[in-house]
Amino acid sequence: MKTVVSRDTIYVGHVVKPLQFFKALQDGIDGDGYSLRSGQLRVNKSHIVRSMLFTITEDGFANDLLYKSPLYPILNKASVKDCQASDFVVEHPVRISGLLSRNNIGKFLTLKDLKLIRKNIFSAGYLIKNSERFGMLQVLAPSGVEDEPDFDIEVKGFTREVFPPVKYYYAAGATFIRTDDADIPQQYWKVLSDHITDVPGMLKTDCFTPSNYDEGKIAKRLKLK
Repeated sequence: MKTVVSRDTIYVGHVVKPLQFFKALQDGIDGDGYSLRSGQLRVNKSHIVRSMLFTITEDGFANDLLYKSPLYPILNKASVKDCQASDFVVEHPVRISGLLSRNNIGKFLTLKDLKLIRKNIFSAGYLIKNSERFGMLQVLAPSGVEDEPDFDIEVKGFTREVFPPVKYYYAAGATFIRTDDADIPQQYWKVLSDHITDVPGMLKTDCFTPSNYDEGKIAKRLKLK
């Protein structure tokens, strides 16, 4: 019998190496663009080590679904003591059940299903192909331009005039503008763009693979437990 995991318990987040911890003084958005509540723990990280697909233990630790990793404490879910005692913490945990259900992923997943999700959904190709479902329209815009006062952009083979202000969003090696028509909640757009495994024009990488340099040798998980 295959071991399975419930779709509703699956999260994605970043394994980070913190320099120091401090508490937010007010509600707002952190430096990575994620919402933050007053009193929540924040981390000044030395760098992001990798991405992780995981479930959450009762004590607020991340149980890696793809690799046999240590149980890293999750920021603002595990205790402050556990977070401060660990060399690594998991930051910005986002439950992705809504994203998976909108892609016709069943309620229970095997390890094979999780590997396909990592390969297919967390990819630049998926983000570009399905951008309009997120309310993001791919355009051709000048490289590096954040807000251009007035110029023509090419959209799907035809040109139209765009008036100010125009905000551009960059993901998967492409440029997008936001629209009001979204089939998939737009917060998932950022989640996916933060965990893309293959960006065109860059070295092929898998952001979910453990870092031998930071974490040491971690064995591949053969089955879910």
